[in-house]
Amino acid sequence: MSTNPTSSDWSPRLPFEVVTEIFRWVEVPYRELALNEKIERPNRYSDPSNPYLISRKTLRHICLASRSFNAVARRLLYRNVMLLHATDIVLLFRTLLEEGSPNRESRVQYGLRSNIENLACLVTLFDEAAIRETAEAWRLLSLPEHVEPFDMTVLYVSQLRLGRILDEQLEGFFATPQFLLGSLLGLTAQLRSITLQCPMSLSDTGAYAPLDTVIRSLRRHPQVGQNILAHLSTLAVHPESGYGASGRFRHGQTLFPSLLELPTLKTLLARCCIGPPRVVDSDGARGLSLERVALHGSCDLEADMESYAALCQNLRYLEIYAKAADVVAMDTALLPVADRIESLVLRLMPSAAHRHNPATTITAAAAAVDHPGEGDGDGGRVASLRPNFTRLTSLTIEDRILFRDATQMERVGLAARLPKYLVSLVLVEQWNPPPSAPHHGQDAHLNAVTRALLDAAGECPEHLPSLRNFVLDRSQPRVRQGTTPDDALRTRYPELKTAFAAVGVEFAVRELPHHASNA
Repeated sequence: MSTNPTSSDWSPRLPFEVVTEIFRWVEVPYRELALNEKIERPNRYSDPSNPYLISRKTLRHICLASRSFNAVARRLLYRNVMLLHATDIVLLFRTLLEEGSPNRESRVQYGLRSNIENLACLVTLFDEAAIRETAEAWRLLSLPEHVEPFDMTVLYVSQLRLGRILDEQLEGFFATPQFLLGSLLGLTAQLRSITLQCPMSLSDTGAYAPLDTVIRSLRRHPQVGQNILAHLSTLAVHPESGYGASGRFRHGQTLFPSLLELPTLKTLLARCCIGPPRVVDSDGARGLSLERVALHGSCDLEADMESYAALCQNLRYLEIYAKAADVVAMDTALLPVADRIESLVLRLMPSAAHRHNPATTITAAAAAVDHPGEGDGDGGRVASLRPNFTRLTSLTIEDRILFRDATQMERVGLAARLPKYLVSLVLVEQWNPPPSAPHHGQDAHLNAVTRALLDAAGECPEHLPSLRNFVLDRSQPRVRQGTTPDDALRTRYPELKTAFAAVGVEFAVRELPHHASNA
């Protein structure tokens, strides 16, 4: 083991690696940024209940304890960054600008530009309040006397004129937060992922045009272009509030094309509608390097799939949270990418009422999926997975997307609709008996589920010879748990596990925490 190379008076006398591992426990909440999940802006900047702010405050205190601790904690403090206000963009921009000065000791010791790996910007960049906040923060900003030539080039290309921004009227500040963010991205050296926030009511994707202009201008510059976002592999777009697609978004336009066209970008997590990818260069449309795409609430799922199929030849993982209306055309929408997908997740978007209270009644659109009219028709269910998804090995899908109800699943057969070479399956239980359903109706439903699963186990050797893992996900709050029929199904878990084990399949049930021991 080595000791800290930046200090000769290391105290306490612990190996540098051990101290780093200890301080990483403080950094645990930051991992949400690296995963691009559960990123929420706190109600107040000093919100004591927000894990990000607690972690940041603790690391700042550690930095002040000693020079030795500062050398470790400062790296962790700047590895994952969340920008909550326009002021944060200005301050981080100043820090990185100062860190580039040859007179700054931190340039050698800490390398903050290389430390930043994950950045989440939860600022509405074109909001008038953010523009005013940026102007005020810039007016009070003290900049270093010396600016590196590389940094001056970034500032020039980003259209930032030091000390002159406030000479213009407010109308001239429209793009300033985006220019600042674009230049800030240009100053990072090892950025791996970026999370941006998109307002739900956005109707014009041109609102982000200044940011795209800055990024493209920096990347095309002969002196600095090769170092701009050279390691960015993940782009996540989160809704400003709520969840899903904006009804006013104009289809045919695309958000953040300058980031989508990066050759290093492998993962896109669009947790709100960003439009179909239409990356256009001077030579016309070109391909994207995306391998993993998550689309939540697509405005036009069929058009999006056609675009991704045409531009993403390496697409292997696809996650879709569709609107209830999209289920009708799901088969047709998925066909363009069926020849390359290896892992697929198909879920339905939760309704607004269900998001706030999982026990509430589902919306009319979702009810049409859960309880369609009688008959043997599929009602728009996905029935073409088996013949078309020849490379699919991992599938997570809701039961109501595959079948109308448990009776239909028992009659048609679960294995009949699944790809032959599937290795891993997660079946998410989302069927909800109508509120007026009698007790015996729920009992019949769960009995049909059990029989359908037992039949699927017997069909595995012939229809699903490669299946090795099967998870029945009953952890969704909307599923009616705790009733007598539900408890009866729980007693059949060992029988199901034995039936699947006999054909070489590991069967497991995923339940809510208070039922986990029974599963």
